[in-house]
Amino acid sequence: MGPLTGIAWWPLADGSAWSGAWRPHPAVWLALALAVGAFVLARRREEAEAARDHRRPAPGRPRLFALALVMLWASLDWPLGTLAAGYLASAAAAQYLLLTLAVAPLLLASWPGGSAEAGPPSELRRRLSHPLTGALVFAAVLFATHAPALVDPIRGHAAGALLLDAAWLGAGLLLWRPVVGHSRTRRLTYITGIAYLFVPFILPKAPGLVFALADGAIFEVYGDAPRVGGLSVVQDMQLAGILLWSAGTVMIFVSLGIIYARWLREDRRMNAPESLGVPADPEVVELLFATPGGWVAVEQLIAIVHSELQETPGTLLEFERRPAAEAGGTDTVAAVLSLALDPEAEADLTSRVDRAFEGYLGRLPAGRATSIRALLIFEVAAFTSRVA
Repeated sequence: MGPLTGIAWWPLADGSAWSGAWRPHPAVWLALALAVGAFVLARRREEAEAARDHRRPAPGRPRLFALALVMLWASLDWPLGTLAAGYLASAAAAQYLLLTLAVAPLLLASWPGGSAEAGPPSELRRRLSHPLTGALVFAAVLFATHAPALVDPIRGHAAGALLLDAAWLGAGLLLWRPVVGHSRTRRLTYITGIAYLFVPFILPKAPGLVFALADGAIFEVYGDAPRVGGLSVVQDMQLAGILLWSAGTVMIFVSLGIIYARWLREDRRMNAPESLGVPADPEVVELLFATPGGWVAVEQLIAIVHSELQETPGTLLEFERRPAAEAGGTDTVAAVLSLALDPEAEADLTSRVDRAFEGYLGRLPAGRATSIRALLIFEVAAFTSRVA
């Protein structure tokens, strides 16, 4: 308890009887306020960087963030947070599932994407985004924080209880980052993401099975706690096991369904007849018309791509305005072709398009060809569907 009677700054096991009366947890409210402040600052920073670089800001999703915030509040505050801290192992299992399999992916999906995410990855960020890191940390935290030797000593202290909740949320963020992160080039493909999510599908079943088969208290903190809702110690442990086994499975299958639905939606969009249309972004159009021969060059490039693709399925040609890399440089237009080919066929297609377009430029006056080469960049990206 804190210095004010009846206030536990963070939910903890204090041995008091459960009355059902509301208990304030101010530190939880402070954590939620800090999350809101961080989201607002991230969004403003992204908007400022976008304005500086003359590009559209990456989308922030306030409604999705609001849902994540509500679920975070429900996970940590009274009553679930209080019950999980010192009364019911089943409440702790529900809290774990919410933090790792619901709150974490929602936070990542709703967080504004900044230029730091879009730029070259630092070594630390690269390692943190690696699927192996997410899987290993998730597994380590799962088994460590469901071990009585760790849980029993720390549940009675606010700092320990806070650390436990933070470890669950942090492990969830690392787990979902390769699937839901902002960077298109470092996210897992849809099919790989589906396979990757078998990690949170399988691993929680291990402690879930142990809890479901328990014939007594596994944790002293819950075995000695005042009973709630008429649940015996054995019933509480079995319910915790059922939640880890079945509720976690349902949550993962919902995620898999969302991934698969987006995969199909992107497939349909990629196969639309108008996928290789001319650029429609006003900024791109303005830049092309500002360069002599720029628009004609784009039309020629589109014609070349059409010719070289022939009947290749799953194509999307997007035009992006990219700010100059150095002060005094000029902005460029990147024509990014996404398609469903193996790496060897992709490299062959890139080479054919480059040769054909260079042949076109070779027929232009030298000065105009030089300007267009500096303006227009052609890239090929493998059609690896993503979670956005």
